[in-house]
Amino acid sequence: MNDDTPATAQQKAMLDLHLEHVVAEMALDVERVMATLDDSPEYEFCGVALAGTAAIRRFYSALIEDIIPRVIGTNLRARSAGTDVLIDEGTMTLDLNDGLRPTWSFCSVISYENGRIKGERVYYADPEAVRFHRDWIASRNLAAVPS
Repeated sequence: MNDDTPATAQQKAMLDLHLEHVVAEMALDVERVMATLDDSPEYEFCGVALAGTAAIRRFYSALIEDIIPRVIGTNLRARSAGTDVLIDEGTMTLDLNDGLRPTWSFCSVISYENGRIKGERVYYADPEAVRFHRDWIASRNLAAVPS
């Protein structure tokens, strides 16, 4: 899918659900985010696997508390959609509260199953972004939560 190719009905549904998911994140609404997800979500965030509703709920609770309020800018560079996957490439700028405001390039692969988001894999091009997010996950003990 690109700007000159119309989306299929399935791709439009994925895009609509993704928009609802992102709006819920920006509204800092964990329950609304969770409502967009499959019953057994599977995430990989900077190489750290998180699976199951309990683990993903904790992840989003922490993300909404710690990270999303620090986002001061995003830019979507490219988007591609298949039959059950949406891939976004872009940049995100964070305010790290220490005078630093890095802009990091990312790629997000969002998978869909039965009309809901099954999972997401997020990759960063900058090693500092990977380190920051892995350290954050470890500091919140998010990877150790049983499903």
